[in-house]
Amino acid sequence: MADQAARWAFTSGSVALKLRKLRFEQIVKLHKFSFGEYLEKVDDINDRSCRSEPGGRAGCRSQGQWTNSQLEKMVNEVLGRIDESWTSKKKPGRFGFNDEKFEIAFDLAKEGKSVVARGDHIPAPGSEGDRKTFDAWADGQRWEFKSLESDQRKRIVKEIFSADAQGADVAFVRLRVGESMARSAVNAVVNSQQKANALTAIRMQGDGYDFTVTLRK
Repeated sequence: MADQAARWAFTSGSVALKLRKLRFEQIVKLHKFSFGEYLEKVDDINDRSCRSEPGGRAGCRSQGQWTNSQLEKMVNEVLGRIDESWTSKKKPGRFGFNDEKFEIAFDLAKEGKSVVARGDHIPAPGSEGDRKTFDAWADGQRWEFKSLESDQRKRIVKEIFSADAQGADVAFVRLRVGESMARSAVNAVVNSQQKANALTAIRMQGDGYDFTVTLRK
């Protein structure tokens, strides 16, 4: 089954809408994610700023309502580009991403990409018997999301090759290590005798860096 046909077969617009509403609550109301904390800080800064302006609390009230409205609009627009409804008939309504992978999906959606989760419990589309378990499509490309705590280059390299084995076109690797280690790991993959079969690009992201290396067109 081709990718596009599989998305039509397994995704559900009504379930996707329900899951977006739940994610909205997690982000805006519960501040569950790191970008939820960011939104809360922005709101606090705006609130302190408007209290110092003429009009005081009354002006703040209207300003705060406008700010919240704008933030909520932004979150809804981003969530509108994420579909987590890919699910089995036995477990309908389950989130397509765990929390770490959802944060990556949200960041990609903020960039304007359309992100569709692919449930691990369903075989990936492709040739008959294809069970490769990439995480998502982003603008039609197969992506695998990795969020790693390890500071060992060998482990990072292993996870990139794992993404290749999972049938991904792009590996998105979020790291705790510095940029030099991230680039060293990518160089090790590029120069390895073991060659990637599926991967066309590797995106590495960490504190203060975000870069993509293209393996082939």
